[in-house]
Amino acid sequence: TPRSWADAAKVENLAVEPDQRRALVASCVGAAAATEFAHFIKVYKRVDVNAIVQRVGGDVAALVALRSGGPARRRPDKKRRSPEKGSAS
Repeated sequence: TPRSWADAAKVENLAVEPDQRRALVASCVGAAAATEFAHFIKVYKRVDVNAIVQRVGGDVAALVALRSGGPARRRPDKKRRSPEKGSAS
């Protein structure tokens, strides 16, 4: 729920060890989501979002392309699975 994610985000500001932080986040949103959240935070802290926005300026199309192109480039070694026959897409 949104409230659970808000609580998980608050945990990021606590002065605790990484293992404790992950356990606290897991208590809010579950173990699998906590692992993904930890990876997201790790990447988020390395990316200078302000520099990216300044570089593309007010070009909304460039920002959208960056946003939608990120997931496609995340694992270039993995081929995307094609929809299974008979499944609705």
